[in-house]
Amino acid sequence: MGRPLPPVVDPVATPGVLFRQDPAHPDKRDGDGPVNAGSSPSSAAVVPLAEILRIDPDGDGVHWTLEAPGDLNVNLVHLDAGSRVETHVNSDLDVVLIVLVGNGRLSVDGTDHVLAPHVLAFVGKGIERSISAGSHGLSYLTVHRRRSALGITASEG
Repeated sequence: MGRPLPPVVDPVATPGVLFRQDPAHPDKRDGDGPVNAGSSPSSAAVVPLAEILRIDPDGDGVHWTLEAPGDLNVNLVHLDAGSRVETHVNSDLDVVLIVLVGNGRLSVDGTDHVLAPHVLAFVGKGIERSISAGSHGLSYLTVHRRRSALGITASEG
């Protein structure tokens, strides 16, 4: 039998705040402050989707990132109407997309899939993909393993 899930922070009482979860006291939360990079690995982060949906994206790109410790990265990405993420292959990461607002198309290895609110898509690493926004633009969350910091190395020469 699986481990029970910790209680969820009440999003109405605590909008936009991330709390540390104390494994020794799963029925209580630390309301003294937000989760940050110094939190323990057993931390939990709860963000109401209503908070994310209130963000008014101005232009294409990443407009919000979950600032929590751990192995996962979560981003809010917005594409204006008619914009696109060009065809590419991500050889390092599996990616989950969760559409929040708008419409568009996800092309995976040449096959088009409709993107609309409440659609979840999984795209495995090494798979060719592109995303195009429809007439209403497209806002979606991406979830993937956190990338390590990019390093700059001197070229031989």
